Amino acid sequence: DLSKPNLIDYRFGRTSYSLGGNYELSKDLSVFARVSDGAAYNADRITFFNNPNLVNGKSSTIPVNKVRQVEGGVKLRSGGYSLFATLFRANTDEVNVDVTTTPIVAKANSYRSTG
Repeated sequence: DLSKPNLIDYRFGRTSYSLGGNYELSKDLSVFARVSDGAAYNADRITFFNNPNLVNGKSSTIPVNKVRQVEGGVKLRSGGYSLFATLFRANTDEVNVDVTTTPIVAKANSYRSTG
């Protein structure tokens, strides 16, 4: 309800990481890999939920957007040219709010991307 503002006062934390490496097979050929895990809290958007406890510090959990990614590939250099080939997979879970609808709608979505 836009006529009843909520105080945002919560303390949540989550450790995110990204770990990667390169390995040189020869002067012109190397392989690489990376894995990462991260999150973001929707402080501005979760104020639109009907439950003020999500943002006032009384709830033990709040909606969070998460992303997990793995990638690997090859780097090749020859004759002044470079070629990088990468395979990846990313999984994203998000909770978002559409404030343009009446009533305001919250949606939880999951996405997977590969390439």
